[in-house]
Amino acid sequence: MRDGGSEGGGEGEGRSESREPGPVPAAAQFAQYAASVGPPPPMSVDDQIRALQKPLAPYYDLHSEHDTTLVFESRMESGNLRRAIQVYPHEYDLILRPDINTRGHTQWFYFTVSNTRRNIPYKFNVINLVKGDSLYLDGMQPVVFSDKESAACGRGWMRSGESICYYQNNIKRRNGQYYYTATFTLRFEHNHDTAHVAYCYPYTYTDLQRYLKVLEDDPQRRQRFRRRQLCQTLAGNSCDLLTITSFNSDPEALRGRRGVVLSSRVHPGESNSSWMMKGAIDFLTGNSLDAKILRDNFVFKVVPMLNPDGVVNGNYRCSLAGVDLNRVWNDPNKKIHPTIFHTKQMIRRLMVRNGTGPGGAQDPSGTSCRKESSRTTRPL
Repeated sequence: MRDGGSEGGGEGEGRSESREPGPVPAAAQFAQYAASVGPPPPMSVDDQIRALQKPLAPYYDLHSEHDTTLVFESRMESGNLRRAIQVYPHEYDLILRPDINTRGHTQWFYFTVSNTRRNIPYKFNVINLVKGDSLYLDGMQPVVFSDKESAACGRGWMRSGESICYYQNNIKRRNGQYYYTATFTLRFEHNHDTAHVAYCYPYTYTDLQRYLKVLEDDPQRRQRFRRRQLCQTLAGNSCDLLTITSFNSDPEALRGRRGVVLSSRVHPGESNSSWMMKGAIDFLTGNSLDAKILRDNFVFKVVPMLNPDGVVNGNYRCSLAGVDLNRVWNDPNKKIHPTIFHTKQMIRRLMVRNGTGPGGAQDPSGTSCRKESSRTTRPL
Protein backbone atom coordinates (compact mmCIF):
# COMPACT_ATOMS: atom_id res chain seq x y z
CA MET A 1 0.00 0.00 0.00
CA ARG A 2 1.00 3.62 -0.37
CA ASP A 3 1.74 5.65 2.74
CA GLY A 4 1.71 8.96 0.88
CA GLY A 5 4.52 10.33 3.06
CA SER A 6 8.03 11.47 2.24
CA GLU A 7 11.02 9.13 2.32
CA GLY A 8 13.68 9.38 5.00
CA GLY A 9 13.54 11.97 7.76
CA GLY A 10 9.73 12.04 7.92
CA GLU A 11 8.18 12.74 11.27
CA GLY A 12 6.59 9.31 11.64
CA GLU A 13 9.93 7.80 12.61
CA GLY A 14 10.66 6.05 15.89
CA ARG A 15 14.15 6.83 17.12
CA SER A 16 16.55 6.69 20.04
CA GLU A 17 18.29 9.92 19.07
CA SER A 18 16.80 13.39 18.62
CA ARG A 19 16.26 14.70 15.11
CA GLU A 20 13.91 17.50 14.11
CA PRO A 21 11.42 16.61 11.37
CA GLY A 22 11.05 18.58 8.17
CA PRO A 23 8.25 21.10 7.74
CA VAL A 24 4.74 19.79 7.18
CA PRO A 25 2.61 21.54 4.53
CA ALA A 26 -0.69 23.03 5.59
CA ALA A 27 -3.72 20.77 5.16
CA ALA A 28 -5.37 23.21 2.75
CA GLN A 29 -2.27 23.34 0.53
CA PHE A 30 -2.06 19.56 0.48
CA ALA A 31 -5.75 19.24 -0.33
CA GLN A 32 -5.43 21.64 -3.28
CA TYR A 33 -2.42 19.73 -4.58
CA ALA A 34 -4.13 16.35 -4.19
CA ALA A 35 -7.24 17.61 -5.97
CA SER A 36 -5.16 18.84 -8.90
CA VAL A 37 -3.03 15.74 -9.50
CA GLY A 38 -5.37 12.94 -8.39
CA PRO A 39 -4.25 9.56 -6.97
CA PRO A 40 -1.15 7.76 -8.28
CA PRO A 41 -1.46 4.63 -10.45
CA PRO A 42 -2.60 1.58 -8.48
CA MET A 43 -0.17 -1.05 -7.21
CA SER A 44 -0.96 -4.70 -6.63
CA VAL A 45 -1.34 -5.75 -2.99
CA ASP A 46 1.77 -7.96 -3.25
CA ASP A 47 3.85 -5.03 -4.59
CA GLN A 48 2.57 -2.82 -1.79
CA ILE A 49 3.48 -5.38 0.88
CA ARG A 50 6.95 -5.89 -0.61
CA ALA A 51 7.52 -2.13 -0.62
CA LEU A 52 6.82 -2.02 3.11
CA GLN A 53 9.14 -4.91 3.93
CA LYS A 54 12.38 -3.29 2.75
CA PRO A 55 14.99 -3.35 5.56
CA LEU A 56 15.67 0.00 7.20
CA ALA A 57 18.84 1.16 8.93
CA PRO A 58 18.25 1.73 12.68
CA TYR A 59 18.41 5.24 14.09
CA TYR A 60 20.57 4.03 16.97
CA ASP A 61 23.60 1.75 16.58
CA LEU A 62 24.62 -0.26 19.62
CA HIS A 63 28.14 0.65 20.78
CA SER A 64 29.02 -2.87 22.00
CA GLU A 65 27.48 -6.14 23.10
CA HIS A 66 27.25 -4.65 26.60
CA ASP A 67 25.12 -1.71 25.43
CA THR A 68 21.65 -2.35 26.90
CA THR A 69 19.92 0.63 25.27
CA LEU A 70 16.58 -0.26 23.73
CA VAL A 71 16.39 0.36 19.99
CA PHE A 72 13.05 1.82 18.88
CA GLU A 73 11.45 1.63 15.45
CA SER A 74 8.11 2.82 14.06
CA ARG A 75 8.73 3.02 10.31
CA MET A 76 6.23 0.30 9.60
CA GLU A 77 2.61 0.06 8.58
CA SER A 78 0.36 1.77 11.16
CA GLY A 79 3.43 2.68 13.23
CA ASN A 80 3.50 5.84 15.30
CA LEU A 81 6.39 7.02 17.43
CA ARG A 82 8.20 10.27 16.70
CA ARG A 83 10.96 10.18 19.31
CA ALA A 84 12.26 8.09 22.22
CA ILE A 85 14.35 9.80 24.89
CA GLN A 86 16.27 7.71 27.42
CA VAL A 87 15.89 9.52 30.75
CA TYR A 88 17.22 6.73 33.00
CA PRO A 89 18.95 3.40 32.20
CA HIS A 90 15.59 1.60 31.93
CA GLU A 91 13.14 4.48 31.48
CA TYR A 92 12.13 6.24 28.25
CA ASP A 93 9.98 9.26 27.45
CA LEU A 94 8.09 8.73 24.21
CA ILE A 95 6.73 11.43 21.89
CA LEU A 96 4.10 10.54 19.31
CA ARG A 97 3.75 11.99 15.81
CA PRO A 98 0.64 14.09 15.12
CA ASP A 99 -1.66 12.93 12.34
CA ILE A 100 -0.26 13.74 8.90
CA ASN A 101 -0.89 17.40 7.97
CA THR A 102 -2.20 18.29 11.43
CA ARG A 103 -0.74 19.60 14.67
CA GLY A 104 -2.63 17.26 16.97
CA HIS A 105 -4.51 14.00 17.45
CA THR A 106 -1.71 12.22 19.31
CA GLN A 107 -3.17 9.14 21.02
CA TRP A 108 -2.42 6.02 18.95
CA PHE A 109 1.04 4.48 19.39
CA TYR A 110 2.56 1.42 17.76
CA PHE A 111 6.31 0.72 17.76
CA THR A 112 8.91 -2.00 18.23
CA VAL A 113 11.75 -2.26 20.72
CA SER A 114 14.75 -4.54 20.27
CA ASN A 115 17.87 -5.37 22.31
CA THR A 116 15.71 -6.32 25.30
CA ARG A 117 16.95 -7.90 28.52
CA ARG A 118 15.00 -10.59 30.35
CA ASN A 119 12.90 -9.60 33.37
CA ILE A 120 14.16 -6.00 33.49
CA PRO A 121 11.39 -3.49 34.37
CA TYR A 122 11.36 -1.02 31.48
CA LYS A 123 9.29 2.08 32.12
CA PHE A 124 7.68 3.93 29.19
CA ASN A 125 6.13 7.40 29.47
CA VAL A 126 4.08 8.55 26.47
CA ILE A 127 4.08 12.28 27.24
CA ASN A 128 2.10 14.07 24.51
CA LEU A 129 -1.37 12.50 24.60
CA VAL A 130 -4.39 14.76 24.08
CA LYS A 131 -7.35 12.90 25.61
CA GLY A 132 -8.37 14.00 29.09
CA ASP A 133 -9.52 10.53 30.08
CA SER A 134 -8.46 7.00 29.22
CA LEU A 135 -9.43 3.39 29.74
CA TYR A 136 -5.91 2.94 31.09
CA LEU A 137 -7.38 4.39 34.29
CA ASP A 138 -9.95 1.55 34.30
CA GLY A 139 -7.51 -1.32 34.06
CA MET A 140 -6.80 -1.48 30.32
CA GLN A 141 -3.25 -2.51 29.38
CA PRO A 142 -1.16 -1.95 26.24
CA VAL A 143 -0.72 -4.93 23.93
CA VAL A 144 2.63 -6.61 23.26
CA PHE A 145 3.79 -9.10 20.63
CA SER A 146 7.09 -10.96 21.14
CA ASP A 147 8.91 -12.27 18.07
CA LYS A 148 10.62 -15.01 20.10
CA GLU A 149 7.41 -16.13 21.82
CA SER A 150 5.65 -16.20 18.47
CA ALA A 151 8.38 -18.37 16.95
CA ALA A 152 8.59 -20.68 19.98
CA CYS A 153 4.92 -21.32 20.75
CA GLY A 154 2.80 -19.30 18.35
CA ARG A 155 1.76 -16.71 20.91
CA GLY A 156 0.19 -13.60 19.42
CA TRP A 157 -0.70 -10.22 20.85
CA MET A 158 -1.15 -10.17 24.64
CA ARG A 159 -2.26 -7.54 27.13
CA SER A 160 0.72 -6.66 29.29
CA GLY A 161 2.04 -3.97 31.60
CA GLU A 162 2.14 -3.00 35.25
CA SER A 163 2.13 0.26 37.23
CA ILE A 164 -0.14 1.81 34.58
CA CYS A 165 -1.22 5.40 35.11
CA TYR A 166 -2.75 8.19 33.02
CA TYR A 167 -2.53 11.82 34.15
CA GLN A 168 -2.21 15.45 33.05
CA ASN A 169 1.39 16.61 32.86
CA ASN A 170 2.87 20.12 32.86
CA ILE A 171 3.65 20.33 29.12
CA LYS A 172 1.56 23.11 27.62
CA ARG A 173 -0.13 22.81 24.22
CA ARG A 174 -0.58 25.60 21.67
CA ASN A 175 -4.22 26.05 22.69
CA GLY A 176 -3.29 26.71 26.31
CA GLN A 177 -4.35 23.27 27.56
CA TYR A 178 -1.96 20.59 28.76
CA TYR A 179 -0.84 17.23 27.44
CA TYR A 180 -1.42 13.94 29.24
CA THR A 181 0.98 11.12 30.04
CA ALA A 182 0.36 7.38 29.88
CA THR A 183 3.00 5.53 31.85
CA PHE A 184 3.44 1.76 32.05
CA THR A 185 6.15 -0.78 32.87
CA LEU A 186 6.92 -3.83 30.72
CA ARG A 187 9.03 -6.89 31.53
CA PHE A 188 10.22 -8.91 28.55
CA GLU A 189 10.69 -12.68 28.74
CA HIS A 190 13.76 -13.00 26.50
CA ASN A 191 17.14 -11.41 25.97
CA HIS A 192 17.70 -9.77 22.59
CA ASP A 193 14.06 -10.08 21.62
CA THR A 194 12.09 -7.75 19.37
CA ALA A 195 8.80 -6.75 20.96
CA HIS A 196 5.96 -4.83 19.31
CA VAL A 197 4.00 -2.49 21.58
CA ALA A 198 0.67 -0.87 20.68
CA TYR A 199 -2.13 1.19 22.19
CA CYS A 200 -4.65 -1.51 21.26
CA TYR A 201 -4.69 -4.64 19.07
CA PRO A 202 -3.52 -3.43 15.63
CA TYR A 203 -5.46 -4.20 12.47
CA THR A 204 -3.57 -2.92 9.44
CA TYR A 205 -4.56 -2.37 5.83
CA THR A 206 -2.46 -5.42 4.95
CA ASP A 207 -4.40 -7.47 7.52
CA LEU A 208 -7.61 -6.48 5.74
CA GLN A 209 -6.28 -7.32 2.27
CA ARG A 210 -5.07 -10.73 3.41
CA TYR A 211 -8.38 -11.43 5.15
CA LEU A 212 -10.40 -10.56 2.05
CA LYS A 213 -8.10 -12.78 -0.04
CA VAL A 214 -8.79 -15.69 2.35
CA LEU A 215 -12.54 -15.11 1.94
CA GLU A 216 -12.20 -15.08 -1.86
CA ASP A 217 -10.27 -18.36 -1.74
CA ASP A 218 -12.91 -20.07 0.41
CA PRO A 219 -15.10 -22.15 -1.96
CA GLN A 220 -18.24 -21.64 0.14
CA ARG A 221 -17.91 -18.07 1.40
CA ARG A 222 -16.98 -16.64 -1.99
CA GLN A 223 -20.42 -17.63 -3.26
CA ARG A 224 -22.03 -15.34 -0.70
CA PHE A 225 -20.28 -12.05 -1.38
CA ARG A 226 -18.84 -9.92 -4.17
CA ARG A 227 -15.83 -7.67 -3.83
CA ARG A 228 -15.03 -4.59 -5.87
CA GLN A 229 -13.10 -1.35 -5.54
CA LEU A 230 -15.31 1.46 -4.32
CA CYS A 231 -12.65 4.09 -5.10
CA GLN A 232 -8.99 4.97 -4.70
CA THR A 233 -7.68 7.04 -1.81
CA LEU A 234 -5.42 10.08 -2.07
CA ALA A 235 -2.37 7.80 -1.73
CA GLY A 236 -3.67 5.33 -4.32
CA ASN A 237 -4.84 2.63 -1.91
CA SER A 238 -7.97 0.67 -2.77
CA CYS A 239 -11.10 1.21 -0.70
CA ASP A 240 -12.98 -2.09 -0.84
CA LEU A 241 -16.74 -2.57 -1.08
CA LEU A 242 -18.33 -5.94 -0.29
CA THR A 243 -21.85 -6.95 -1.29
CA ILE A 244 -23.24 -9.82 0.80
CA THR A 245 -26.56 -11.48 -0.07
CA SER A 246 -28.03 -14.67 -1.57
CA PHE A 247 -27.08 -14.20 -5.22
CA ASN A 248 -28.75 -17.34 -6.56
CA SER A 249 -32.23 -15.94 -5.98
CA ASP A 250 -34.80 -14.68 -8.45
CA PRO A 251 -33.64 -11.34 -9.97
CA GLU A 252 -36.91 -9.68 -9.02
CA ALA A 253 -36.50 -10.83 -5.42
CA LEU A 254 -32.95 -9.45 -5.41
CA ARG A 255 -34.13 -6.02 -6.56
CA GLY A 256 -36.79 -5.94 -3.87
CA ARG A 257 -34.47 -6.56 -0.93
CA ARG A 258 -33.78 -3.77 1.53
CA GLY A 259 -30.18 -2.67 1.85
CA VAL A 260 -28.09 -2.57 5.02
CA VAL A 261 -24.88 -0.49 4.99
CA LEU A 262 -21.97 -1.30 7.30
CA SER A 263 -18.75 0.71 7.45
CA SER A 264 -15.84 1.03 9.85
CA ARG A 265 -12.41 2.48 10.49
CA VAL A 266 -13.17 6.07 9.57
CA HIS A 267 -10.83 6.86 12.49
CA PRO A 268 -7.55 4.93 12.02
CA GLY A 269 -6.77 4.69 15.74
CA GLU A 270 -9.99 2.79 16.45
CA SER A 271 -8.55 -0.57 15.44
CA ASN A 272 -11.13 -2.41 17.53
CA SER A 273 -13.79 -1.42 14.97
CA SER A 274 -11.94 -3.50 12.34
CA TRP A 275 -12.06 -6.54 14.60
CA MET A 276 -15.80 -5.95 15.09
CA MET A 277 -16.25 -5.67 11.32
CA LYS A 278 -14.28 -8.89 10.75
CA GLY A 279 -16.64 -10.68 13.12
CA ALA A 280 -19.67 -9.26 11.29
CA ILE A 281 -18.35 -10.36 7.88
CA ASP A 282 -17.45 -13.80 9.22
CA PHE A 283 -21.00 -14.19 10.50
CA LEU A 284 -22.78 -12.84 7.41
CA THR A 285 -20.79 -15.08 5.05
CA GLY A 286 -21.00 -18.09 7.36
CA ASN A 287 -23.04 -21.29 7.36
CA SER A 288 -25.48 -20.54 10.18
CA LEU A 289 -29.24 -20.52 9.59
CA ASP A 290 -29.49 -16.98 10.97
CA ALA A 291 -26.90 -15.74 8.44
CA LYS A 292 -28.77 -17.44 5.60
CA ILE A 293 -32.06 -15.82 6.64
CA LEU A 294 -30.36 -12.41 6.64
CA ARG A 295 -28.78 -12.99 3.23
CA ASP A 296 -32.13 -14.13 1.83
CA ASN A 297 -33.89 -10.97 2.97
CA PHE A 298 -31.29 -8.17 2.79
CA VAL A 299 -28.43 -6.89 0.66
CA PHE A 300 -25.48 -5.92 2.84
CA LYS A 301 -23.14 -3.24 1.51
CA VAL A 302 -19.93 -3.31 3.56
CA VAL A 303 -17.06 -0.80 3.49
CA PRO A 304 -14.61 -2.40 5.95
CA MET A 305 -12.02 0.42 5.95
CA LEU A 306 -13.08 4.01 5.18
CA ASN A 307 -9.68 5.56 5.88
CA PRO A 308 -6.94 3.26 4.50
CA ASP A 309 -4.38 6.08 4.19
CA GLY A 310 -4.75 7.02 7.84
CA VAL A 311 -4.42 3.38 8.89
CA VAL A 312 -1.27 2.86 6.80
CA ASN A 313 0.38 6.02 8.17
CA GLY A 314 -0.44 5.36 11.84
CA ASN A 315 -2.80 8.32 12.20
CA TYR A 316 -5.17 8.46 15.13
CA ARG A 317 -8.15 10.34 13.67
CA CYS A 318 -7.53 11.99 10.28
CA SER A 319 -6.96 11.21 6.61
CA LEU A 320 -3.85 12.02 4.60
CA ALA A 321 -5.26 15.50 3.95
CA GLY A 322 -5.42 16.18 7.69
CA VAL A 323 -9.24 15.93 7.71
CA ASP A 324 -11.48 14.08 10.17
CA LEU A 325 -13.55 12.17 7.61
CA ASN A 326 -16.32 11.67 10.14
CA ARG A 327 -17.04 15.41 9.92
CA VAL A 328 -17.55 15.71 6.15
CA TRP A 329 -20.56 13.46 5.50
CA ASN A 330 -22.84 16.44 4.81
CA ASP A 331 -20.73 17.70 1.90
CA PRO A 332 -17.79 15.42 0.99
CA ASN A 333 -15.38 16.46 -1.75
CA LYS A 334 -14.83 13.86 -4.48
CA LYS A 335 -11.09 14.59 -4.71
CA ILE A 336 -10.19 15.28 -1.08
CA HIS A 337 -12.60 12.87 0.67
CA PRO A 338 -13.06 10.14 -1.99
CA THR A 339 -14.05 7.29 0.33
CA ILE A 340 -16.82 9.31 2.02
CA PHE A 341 -18.03 10.77 -1.30
CA HIS A 342 -18.30 7.37 -3.00
CA THR A 343 -19.82 5.69 0.05
CA LYS A 344 -22.50 8.35 0.15
CA GLN A 345 -23.14 7.91 -3.60
CA MET A 346 -23.43 4.16 -3.08
CA ILE A 347 -26.03 4.69 -0.34
CA ARG A 348 -28.01 7.05 -2.57
CA ARG A 349 -28.04 4.51 -5.41
CA LEU A 350 -29.28 1.92 -2.93
CA MET A 351 -32.09 4.26 -1.89
CA VAL A 352 -33.10 4.90 -5.50
CA ARG A 353 -33.16 1.18 -6.25
CA ASN A 354 -35.33 0.44 -3.21
CA GLY A 355 -37.44 3.56 -3.50
CA THR A 356 -36.82 4.18 0.20
CA GLY A 357 -34.03 4.52 2.72
CA PRO A 358 -31.69 1.63 3.56
CA GLY A 359 -32.92 -0.92 6.05
CA GLY A 360 -30.08 0.13 8.33
CA ALA A 361 -26.73 1.93 8.39
CA GLN A 362 -24.13 1.33 11.04
CA ASP A 363 -20.54 2.41 11.65
CA PRO A 364 -19.03 0.55 14.63
CA SER A 365 -16.32 2.54 16.36
CA GLY A 366 -14.42 2.60 19.62
CA THR A 367 -13.32 5.26 22.04
CA SER A 368 -10.33 5.69 24.31
CA CYS A 369 -12.52 6.74 27.24
CA ARG A 370 -15.64 4.53 27.26
CA LYS A 371 -15.88 0.77 27.67
CA GLU A 372 -18.80 0.38 25.25
CA SER A 373 -18.56 0.76 21.49
CA SER A 374 -20.49 3.43 19.65
CA ARG A 375 -22.71 3.19 16.56
CA THR A 376 -23.36 6.09 14.24
CA THR A 377 -26.05 6.71 11.64
CA ARG A 378 -24.86 8.88 8.74
CA PRO A 379 -26.64 11.80 7.04
CA LEU A 380 -27.40 11.04 3.38
